[in-house]
Amino acid sequence: MSEEPVAAFLNRAGVMLRGLAEPGWDRIADAVIDAVRATPRGGWPLRAEHPSDSTREGSIRVTDLVLRGVLARAVRLDELCVPSLIDIAIDGTELTRVRIELTARYGGELRVVAEQVRAAAASVIEDLLGGAAAAGDLVEVIVTDIVDGNPVSYEGFAPA
Repeated sequence: MSEEPVAAFLNRAGVMLRGLAEPGWDRIADAVIDAVRATPRGGWPLRAEHPSDSTREGSIRVTDLVLRGVLARAVRLDELCVPSLIDIAIDGTELTRVRIELTARYGGELRVVAEQVRAAAASVIEDLLGGAAAAGDLVEVIVTDIVDGNPVSYEGFAPA
């Protein structure tokens, strides 16, 4: 199985830098490589459609990172649930699936909460990418954790 392109690039860069006769490199090599790996990555482009009443030509792209960020804010329902994972599947530049895993409050109506999250996510997809009449069909919502109290203030919470 081959490495991902970014990982292969970083490994090659590390090998090359270690091979240079730079004084003191061996002491900082791991810190530099860790810093490069921690650098934010660019997103994958998703095709967005113009509104049906638009007369403009051309196309626009929205990155998966933007979609994921807007979804994370839209599906955070105060006191009820918070997303713990938002996974976006893409085929080329087409969105094929959004999986949202939630941490929800104990005692809440989980089916109702999941349906609210699904509707909010479908609305975001339609607003950002347009033309997604079946946007709700692309969204899968799963409650994976239940906590006592507000999920946002839960001590072990790591947001999506």
